[in-house]
Amino acid sequence: MKKSGAILLFFFLLFNIAFIQSSYAQLTTNPEQPYLIATQMPEYPGGGSTTMIEFIQEHLEYPMAEKKANIQGTIMMQFIVEKDGSLSDIKAAQTVDGGENLVKEATRVIKLMPKWKPGVYENKVVRVYKSVPFYFVLAPKRTTNATTHANEHK
Repeated sequence: MKKSGAILLFFFLLFNIAFIQSSYAQLTTNPEQPYLIATQMPEYPGGGSTTMIEFIQEHLEYPMAEKKANIQGTIMMQFIVEKDGSLSDIKAAQTVDGGENLVKEATRVIKLMPKWKPGVYENKVVRVYKSVPFYFVLAPKRTTNATTHANEHK
């Protein structure tokens, strides 16, 4: 290995060790700081992701303004699963242009969710960040029989 490559590798490793130590120090000085990753991640009650998807499909309503404007896309929602399983700090981490009502609808549905099974780190219940995508997709517009029939005779 070239000397410059070894030096670069050394500084890379030194930076990563310092970053890990500062991250650990932050967690130990503020144990209420939400975790990004836990030993056991929070889980939606009664079946995890499958049950959560069913809940979302049952409760999600496409906002009429966005439907009329043909606005669609993925809204990535982020929230904290608290130690008691309740959800807090709900916000959009990713949106689509003109999709303000999509964010409001995704937020509404999250607020309807039951308490989750909280996350665990080192055998302690902890607050954990969770992200959930909400897909707003419009079905393709179907042509009427009259339009189809007229197009066949052109």
